[in-house]
Amino acid sequence: MRPYAVDAGNDGRGIICCYYWLWNGLNEMVAAMMKISRAARRRVVFLIFEFVIIVMGVLIALAFDEWRGNLDLDERKKHVLTSLLIDLKEDRFDFNDFATNSLKRADAARFLIEYSKSDRPHSSFWIEGPGEAIFQLAITSRLQPTRGAFDEMNATGAGIVISDNTLRSDIARYYSEAEDRMAINELIAPEIQRFRQALEDMGISYADRQDIDADTVLKNATILAIIRSLGSLASFAPVYCDTLILRNKTLIETLELSLADMQ
Repeated sequence: MRPYAVDAGNDGRGIICCYYWLWNGLNEMVAAMMKISRAARRRVVFLIFEFVIIVMGVLIALAFDEWRGNLDLDERKKHVLTSLLIDLKEDRFDFNDFATNSLKRADAARFLIEYSKSDRPHSSFWIEGPGEAIFQLAITSRLQPTRGAFDEMNATGAGIVISDNTLRSDIARYYSEAEDRMAINELIAPEIQRFRQALEDMGISYADRQDIDADTVLKNATILAIIRSLGSLASFAPVYCDTLILRNKTLIETLELSLADMQ
């Protein structure tokens, strides 16, 4: 029977179970033992047995370290995937909230423009009066992904924590798109700030929705122009983040399946 070596993989963590030099050395020792006395032969057998025990102990220790390392990696992967899932679910809530607020803002702008032209604009599910419409236009809403788990994944080593290349690529693409879609904030936020400032210059607080004199507000040409601008941006915003919301949904489903497989 020939000695052999077990190749445990290309990652350098495999354990060599047998060496050719050890086999040859044992053969030489056995041959030498045949030429020595019985007492010396017993001593050599004891030394060989002691050597084998030491080697086996080292190999067992290395195997245990490898097993413990794999266990730690699995726990780290589970932690990162769970954290990513929590962040993505928070994003889903925030993105849907952003889309809903954008629809409300578009409806509020539509209501106020109609109100400025006639006394009987069409009300809607969200907007019942001009004061409520002004309030909705002044509410701040941002498209902002949660990046804590993604940054932790990259700091830990994305390739080590998530070995699935497709999943890792999908996660990176999601956060890249989210970063790109955040540009909408730079268009909406300044207009909302201008709207609030114009109201303050008139001595009006948008929070006092029941007491706002809409007729006076809408006679201000600057405010009316801002309302039209906010309405246009609000109509475009939900469409702008539709693909991001869809990608978020797909990633959540994928991560839930991955975590279920790890149980």
